[in-house]
Amino acid sequence: MAGSLRRSGPAAQKKKQHRLVKRLSRLFWNVLFRAASRLSSRPVCGGDGPVVSLTTYGTRLQQVHLAIESVAWGRVRPGRLILWLDEPAALAALPASLIRLQARGLEILPCPDYGPHKKYFPFVSGEVLDRPLVTADDDTLYPPGWLRDLLAAHRQTPDCVVAHKGKQVRLQAGQLAPYLDWPHYTGREASICNVAVGAGGVLYPAPFLAVLKQAGEGFMQCCPATDDLWLHLQALRNGYRVRLISASPAHFPVIAGSQPAGLYRRLNRAGGNDAVIARLYGPPERALLQAALARLAG
Repeated sequence: MAGSLRRSGPAAQKKKQHRLVKRLSRLFWNVLFRAASRLSSRPVCGGDGPVVSLTTYGTRLQQVHLAIESVAWGRVRPGRLILWLDEPAALAALPASLIRLQARGLEILPCPDYGPHKKYFPFVSGEVLDRPLVTADDDTLYPPGWLRDLLAAHRQTPDCVVAHKGKQVRLQAGQLAPYLDWPHYTGREASICNVAVGAGGVLYPAPFLAVLKQAGEGFMQCCPATDDLWLHLQALRNGYRVRLISASPAHFPVIAGSQPAGLYRRLNRAGGNDAVIARLYGPPERALLQAALARLAG
């Protein structure tokens, strides 16, 4: 009886209400962007804003237009909006939804199979790096202020990587703690100890893009399926701090039906992140992190 009362108490009711609100929000945005995809002729780009870049794969090709629509209908539109594809068959037979978006200004470009690194590396390796690059995920519906808020934070701290979501590195006895023990960062102070989480969207300043270009395809040997840690390593080595734009991590709706493959991929990466960490962060990197964490604690 007591257990039943606990499960049906105020906390449980609040959790149920929160889940209901999330489901309704996801349904609303899914319906809205499906309608926009079929009916709108509004350009997806405008002005001299940053480049927004994303990629997709497999069955997600049929739904990625919803993520793209959410970016295009933001309060600030990107200067360019690029979808990178590594599958020749997909490029040769694009869904009607993406063909309509092409007519509105979406660029769909071929690239090698760099895994999740397709979101940024084809751009930095072959484009003029004269403006910030923002990476987005293909299974997320971004709210109207998403890009505007990233840009506002970039203008305040133009030398920082700026993100909606992040984690903070943790050390144990001079070694990096397991990845799953790294807490979600809830502050706004920029630090080399912060790791931008790509799912929420990340803005990389133009000078940092040159760093990524110089680093080349090294990720293919050490972490082909893990982009967040590779990007943090390059920021750490080159003194670029990571800043979150809010004191609480953002939670955005996801595209209905997009999660099974994506969830498997994220869980697989989470389980393998400790091996990646061991390969990426040597004594020099650990020393930098230890000194920065000590400053934060003091």
